Amino acid sequence: MIVKRIAKILRGSATPAQMMMACVLGAALGFMPGFAQSPGLIILLALLLIVLNANLALAAIVAALAKIVSLLLLSLSFDVGRLLLDGPTEPLFKALINMPVLALFGFEYYVTTGGLLVGVVLGLVAGAVLIKVVKGIRARLAGLEEGSELYRQWMAKWWVKLLLGLFIGRGAKESYASLLEKKGKVIRPVGVAFCVLTVVLLVTAQTFFSGPLITSALQRGLEQANGATVDLEEADIDLAQGRMTITGLAMADPNALEFDLFRAATIEADVSATSLLRKQLKLDRVVINDAVNGAKRATPGRIVGNRAAPTKSIESQQGEKTLEDYLRDPARWQQRLVQIRRWLERLSGPAERHETGEEMADGESLRERLEREAQVLGYARVTASHLVDGAPRFAVAELLAEKVRTNALQGETINIRATNLSTHPHLVNETPSVAMESSSKTLRLRLELGAVSAAGGENSVDFEYRGLPVDSIADNLSASGTKPIAGGTMDVAMQGTVRTSGGTYIDLPLQVTLHNTTVAVSGKSAPVGQLTIPLGLRGPIDNPRIRIDDSKLADALVAAGANVLASEVRGRADELIQGAVSDVDLEKGLSGIDLKKGLPGIGGKDDTKTGDQKSEKKDDELREKAKDLTKGLFGGKKKKKDDG
Repeated sequence: MIVKRIAKILRGSATPAQMMMACVLGAALGFMPGFAQSPGLIILLALLLIVLNANLALAAIVAALAKIVSLLLLSLSFDVGRLLLDGPTEPLFKALINMPVLALFGFEYYVTTGGLLVGVVLGLVAGAVLIKVVKGIRARLAGLEEGSELYRQWMAKWWVKLLLGLFIGRGAKESYASLLEKKGKVIRPVGVAFCVLTVVLLVTAQTFFSGPLITSALQRGLEQANGATVDLEEADIDLAQGRMTITGLAMADPNALEFDLFRAATIEADVSATSLLRKQLKLDRVVINDAVNGAKRATPGRIVGNRAAPTKSIESQQGEKTLEDYLRDPARWQQRLVQIRRWLERLSGPAERHETGEEMADGESLRERLEREAQVLGYARVTASHLVDGAPRFAVAELLAEKVRTNALQGETINIRATNLSTHPHLVNETPSVAMESSSKTLRLRLELGAVSAAGGENSVDFEYRGLPVDSIADNLSASGTKPIAGGTMDVAMQGTVRTSGGTYIDLPLQVTLHNTTVAVSGKSAPVGQLTIPLGLRGPIDNPRIRIDDSKLADALVAAGANVLASEVRGRADELIQGAVSDVDLEKGLSGIDLKKGLPGIGGKDDTKTGDQKSEKKDDELREKAKDLTKGLFGGKKKKKDDG
């Protein structure tokens, strides 16, 4: 079929201008990454093919070949796009990206802009070569027509004409000599009429076809953001009423594909229709109805795109460990943290550049950001988002989801309220925020991203989870032998700031308070009524360093009156407490003892002794013994010699 098409071009009546336009426009279409990235540009190129009287058969062949070549030259298109969007022509493309109608062309995608130029250049080269070849063949055939009687006799035979028609197509009715001089029309009148009719039909039928188109586009966008399958029954937008309705939304959990991370019966939103021509979708108020978290799917989902890799960890300091040191299955937990990192980065939006060019306002260079995004998203989805000006491409003024059911909190529901969410928060004065609270106050979260808004500020997080079953966590701890903690409940509290520039990094205190829990120390266990464990989290949110302050934990154990600690202190420090056993009931714990003052008769001062250097030394040794006992509390894996 392709051979026949090519032969028909050689023997047909296509003019050099028609062949050149077909090659240029076909190659440009082939280098477009996809309709989702550049809908306006693809439609424009297709209409130009029809209006400019280009050879459609040749354009189809060139477009197919160019698509294959574009996949091989994807990195080249990306680099050319960087030169255009971040080079001397940046002001021009910034204006095009933010101009009504032209904003739909997708020039903010590096591969779209670069691919357009690469495709046009290759199309020009291919057109020039093809025109030279066709002219040469036609000139030779014209010479045969004029000077070869044998050729004319053969071409006049009916069966020769039949074979040529079957295998290479019908030739032109004109002579090859006249084809060499033919100019042809640049504009195809029928094509102009067709384009006008097409536009009228699209405007008339948008009511019938807008639903499926919006559903498909929204589904693709949500899958890219979620990283897994997204099912969507229908999405409909009524521009006259400024109303958008989504039904049957189900987002698969990327880390547990047999369950839905989020499912909602209906989502209703108020739409600002005036910004659509600028490729901006502004939802004034979004209400989510009948939402569920953790529901089992009828069919497991699938991963969409490449899994985001965890951020490279920072260098350990003294006493710090990693997730691998404490957890039995660190990879599963880390993927959850990677998902949280992706959400925070999307809420934070792109960083705004300084006027100096390559330097980003957050310290990360533009090249570093693009390389990081290319690894996660792929070249075709990386955008020059710093060139988007005026207003975000997507914004939600207020989002409400009430009484969300979840398997994680049996018998409770969650209320969620988010405000000022957008793809470009640095263009919005209001601070993006997310507030979440369960019906029985078990779970509470408050997240504010002031540092990414135009008004400035800091990113703050306030998180609390009360009554979490200890065993649900203890089963995942990487402790050797018996569980370090068992039974009872725990409260988790975290409050501090998060850095979301150049990645997502934390430096937060974390307090875990155990209630009615059995604690194991050095192979022995004892019940604890209440014990607060101070932790520190530092580094990338998906690959943090964890620090337990042994000194504070030792004081907490003593304050909690843990019998096991008292027993161990008595067994290991007999030489330090001679003469004091009768004064202290160690079986009841050490909660009534202030180690800084010393035990009665051992260090410190009492009614009969003033203390001396020897007693103070013994007192310090006792406190160090107590600290040593806490190091085996969670049974973390032994650290490698080169690890921090």
